[in-house]
Amino acid sequence: SSGINAEYGRDRINGWTPVTRENVFEHDLENNPLLIKTETVEDSDWRMRLYFLDAQEGYTGGLYMRLNNPPSDYTLSYWLFRCSGDREFITSPLPASTDRVWRITLHKSPEVRIKVSCNGKVVIDKVLSDETCMQNWRTYWTIDANKIEFARDDTASRSYSWNQFNGCSPGNYMSLNMGCYACPANQWSRGGKTTSCTNCPKRKGVEAGQGTSQEDCVWKPCSPAQYLDQESVCQECPADQWS
Repeated sequence: SSGINAEYGRDRINGWTPVTRENVFEHDLENNPLLIKTETVEDSDWRMRLYFLDAQEGYTGGLYMRLNNPPSDYTLSYWLFRCSGDREFITSPLPASTDRVWRITLHKSPEVRIKVSCNGKVVIDKVLSDETCMQNWRTYWTIDANKIEFARDDTASRSYSWNQFNGCSPGNYMSLNMGCYACPANQWSRGGKTTSCTNCPKRKGVEAGQGTSQEDCVWKPCSPAQYLDQESVCQECPADQWS
């Protein structure tokens, strides 16, 4: 739909990459957490499924999460590929917002540990061990994972990013959930890890997301029958003159 396409367009502008199923891309999850924006799928099956791969694109692990409806009683369950025997359930409620950003981190030293948060709230924090995983799990999960693949049956993931941890691009600011967003109209930002944008000087403006410095702010045009004087103030044209 046009609404969804517009969301994808805004994501791309703000530094997010639309998810392509069954497409392998390079990402060092052990050194850079992965951010995932998800769709709100009402009255249907919400699933996030992604795999972790090594340099030869062999599967070293993965994460599958499922959110059951109805919306008034969500139940989140998860399953770790090549570790979990059965799904595990998360009983604590998710953040109420339907605009969710998930942050996935994976550490392999001194222990293998995967952590997942939703809008800043930790929902999964699991240490993998011989007691918590199936036999031979170390054969896979201890291998360096530097690639990611979203599975074909992933219905929830909309876009992903990781550049935010190195800072946002100019014209953007970093929100509390670690996402980069375009500055509103008439504001600018040099990017990086700034959490707000700066207003343009009075009577100057710039389009949303296009202001990378104060120099990008330009004088706003005057209305018809007005002109810009030397003090940069719009004045009415004198009698018998037009503009």
